[in-house]
Amino acid sequence: MHEPHLHSSFTLEVGEGRLRVLLVPRVSHPPHGAGVRDLQRCIVEQGIQHGVDREQLKGVLAAWRLGEAGPWVIAEGTAPSAGRPAGLDRIPPPPRSGRDPVELLPLFVRRGDRLFRPIAALPSHPGVDVFGAPIPIPESAAGETPRPGGGIAIEEDGTWVARATGFLHTAEGEVRVVRTLLHPHRLPPGSYRWPGDAKIEGSIAAETVLEIGGNLWISDEVEAGSCLRAGEDLRIDGAVKGRGSVRLEAGGRIQLGDVAGALITAGGQVVLTGEVRDCRIRTRSRCVAEEGSVVVGGSVEAVGGIDLREVRSDGSRHPMLSVGRASWINEEMRSIESEIHRWTQYREKLLTDFRRDNEALLERRAKLWQQRGGVQESFLRAEEEVQDELARVDQRISRLKGRLEGLASDRCTDARAVVLLRGAADPETRVIVRGRSYAPTGRALERVAIGIFGEGRTLCAIPSALYLTSEVS
Repeated sequence: MHEPHLHSSFTLEVGEGRLRVLLVPRVSHPPHGAGVRDLQRCIVEQGIQHGVDREQLKGVLAAWRLGEAGPWVIAEGTAPSAGRPAGLDRIPPPPRSGRDPVELLPLFVRRGDRLFRPIAALPSHPGVDVFGAPIPIPESAAGETPRPGGGIAIEEDGTWVARATGFLHTAEGEVRVVRTLLHPHRLPPGSYRWPGDAKIEGSIAAETVLEIGGNLWISDEVEAGSCLRAGEDLRIDGAVKGRGSVRLEAGGRIQLGDVAGALITAGGQVVLTGEVRDCRIRTRSRCVAEEGSVVVGGSVEAVGGIDLREVRSDGSRHPMLSVGRASWINEEMRSIESEIHRWTQYREKLLTDFRRDNEALLERRAKLWQQRGGVQESFLRAEEEVQDELARVDQRISRLKGRLEGLASDRCTDARAVVLLRGAADPETRVIVRGRSYAPTGRALERVAIGIFGEGRTLCAIPSALYLTSEVS
């Protein structure tokens, strides 16, 4: 046959990166008598030196002779391999009982859990394009192998093991186990309890109960039906969509943005940064609203005073501002006393169940080392878990008793309480000072007067005094 006829019967298309070649036929059938060797020689003459497979060319010729239109891949280069640096592979956590929802969170680890195993590095290889030219290894940022931090030990085979119960945290190239509850996503419904701090970077699902012994920070919204309690400060950057069913409690400061339909109870300041609609705010300290925040409906009860930018009415609902009284604290004290009783009963049940299940081993503890199989190990593990749980319960009871003592001392009224209106208050807004209700209408009052002083619009309670004002309209 004549090779020029074969050359003119097809074209070659080189793909991007020169890692693939396509044969595109120009005629419906290859020239008569053209074989695999002829086709391969034509391809090589056009510069294709790498990745040509004779068996693949046989299939291309067979399909072409049957009248198929192609195109067909007739050569493939070798892509470069960047290799892999030495690193760590996460070991799946052991099965959890599910009794405590905190254990099901992805970053939770228990003491003794195997966390990571080392993985060896893989070498890198340059590539070769279809013309036989080398392809250099692409530059890649070498990942730094993290270092073990606090709460992590390394065994002889390189396996990382948790030496504390908590949550995995990576910072500045170091992995450690911390006592802060960390969750980077939306927190699913459940009842979570943790004695330390907590940081939730997602939202809080509806009907979720979250009890934190320390500080609690939430970056996203809180949905209806949730109950959040913090032993210290509570901060929510997202909106609280309560619809009358969200409870927010903190032993310290509470900072909120937009809130609707929530019961808010704080031992420290309540700081508002958005619109607060139809909420009940109760604090043993001061309630402070920052620039741009407003109160619509609901009530604000602050033993230490109220500092609001603007108070608006909404239909028939007018805000109620109450300072200098703390009768509502009695209700909170009763609730805490009930909670202390529940935790005490739970503590007694833990001890009773452990003693019942391990009665024989407890009576012969001196001979525990003689037990065979996994009996000794199982007993010691169960004892350690009970002790950890008892310590957590004791810490919780101690914090509750501390809150109870603080509430008892706050039941006295504060004569220095002040309502400071930096914006405008609706004329029908009710003001209760030290248990007595006043309407800012400008009329003379007996015994206790409420006055507004100049542009600062300071509304003060002056015990046993008579004060006249017409500046409130």
